[in-house]
Amino acid sequence: MPKFSKFAGELEESVVEHVACFLIKCGDLTIDEILKMKYFPSSFTKNAFTLLTTLPPNSIYTWAQLKRVFHEHFFRGEIMVGLIDLTTTKCFNSETIEDYLNRFRQMKSQCYTQIPEHELVRMVVTGLDFSIRMALVNRQVRDMAQLANRVRRIEQIKFEKERKKI
Repeated sequence: MPKFSKFAGELEESVVEHVACFLIKCGDLTIDEILKMKYFPSSFTKNAFTLLTTLPPNSIYTWAQLKRVFHEHFFRGEIMVGLIDLTTTKCFNSETIEDYLNRFRQMKSQCYTQIPEHELVRMVVTGLDFSIRMALVNRQVRDMAQLANRVRRIEQIKFEKERKKI
């Protein structure tokens, strides 16, 4: 039997993330609806487990019903980030490229839309300072790691130029 992370029903816990993690841990068991229903309570603790004990006997017959009851009881209007939120995210003047990328990745983790890596790179570049964006024009950047390295180099060159002026 897989070892499931436990959902307690605390405010900061995501029901969407918990169900997704449960299904990933189940692996091949997800094919069988009865096994999912049997093992899902094993991923509960505290308040979440109490929910199960308060359900009327024989009131849940399908995985969809169990999942719906779980969502209805514990969903707290989780913040979901949309594509517009990602495309309008800008790098602050005092923010390093690492901080900006971490903030962007954090937002992306709350966006449930699948976005190809090259599109994510484009979104991040759009949020960079104009001078850095101009330095990246006509340069192929395939992923976030390469983008971070290029921006670091551009910032270093910019810093050295400013230091020579002094």
